[in-house]
Amino acid sequence: MGKIMSYRLTPGTFYKPTAWCARLAALLLTLSFTPLQAGEKPLPDVNTFPGKVKHKMLEGRAEKNPLEGHSYHKKVSEEQLNRDGHVKGREVKEYEVYHFGRDETYNRLVARNGAPVPAGELKKQDSEFEGKHRRLQTRTSLSRGERDAKDAEWRRERRQQIEETFAAFNFKMLGRTTLDGRPALMIQFTPRPEARLQSRLGKAVMKKIAGTVWIEENEHEPMQIHIEATDTITVGGGMLAKADRGTRLVYRWRRGRDGQWRPDRSETQVRAKVLMVKGYHLRRVEEYWGYERLTSEMALQLR
Repeated sequence: MGKIMSYRLTPGTFYKPTAWCARLAALLLTLSFTPLQAGEKPLPDVNTFPGKVKHKMLEGRAEKNPLEGHSYHKKVSEEQLNRDGHVKGREVKEYEVYHFGRDETYNRLVARNGAPVPAGELKKQDSEFEGKHRRLQTRTSLSRGERDAKDAEWRRERRQQIEETFAAFNFKMLGRTTLDGRPALMIQFTPRPEARLQSRLGKAVMKKIAGTVWIEENEHEPMQIHIEATDTITVGGGMLAKADRGTRLVYRWRRGRDGQWRPDRSETQVRAKVLMVKGYHLRRVEEYWGYERLTSEMALQLR
């Protein structure tokens, strides 16, 4: 998900057909399961527990993106599939990612299909990033008051998106399980027909997906989510993009040593068409690891 945690849908988003899935998954409530046994504590009330999760998201993700100010590694494996779902092509890329701020992320390609990127290509990437950084700094040389107003607007939009996400679905408590050694609750979500959604994301996507989310029971944090499109998803009446029914996404988060929950892995399988011309049938896996706080020394090495 370069700006994994950015949720704006724009025409450019759909040139990367899995981007909207990753963005939606990061916004949502955002393995087998063991039925409740005799003597176990009852499951939480499904009418109140999602509200606790929403509250946690509002006080956390609506305030700051947990990726900001960090560097990490990202591996992207993308398989092109034929009509029968067999692999006809595969490419693997590895990146060093530097998440400087909400509006600036540098995805530095360091390996392609297992082979390190040549030093000359790395230097060219760094030079291009430096140019983009300077242009961005020129465009965004705001006063303190303007920056505060921009931050407040971002938080307001994030809160609205989270509120709408919880309003868009009905929830059903399926059971309790253990995931990565932690107690997790499995919750099924399905579209709420009567929900009145205002955002483009809500209108285009939320009414056409369903799935299951695993929530860490004590910390009220999403650990894993399975999403499937229950109908064809279109943007711009299908003129900009169209994803077929059956598009699937699995996304998971892991808790870091600092207590923050960040992306760990996503897998998407999608058949889509962009601008009514270019078709995609692919499976894409993204893996994330090695999160570190971005130091000034690391930033200076790139700038």
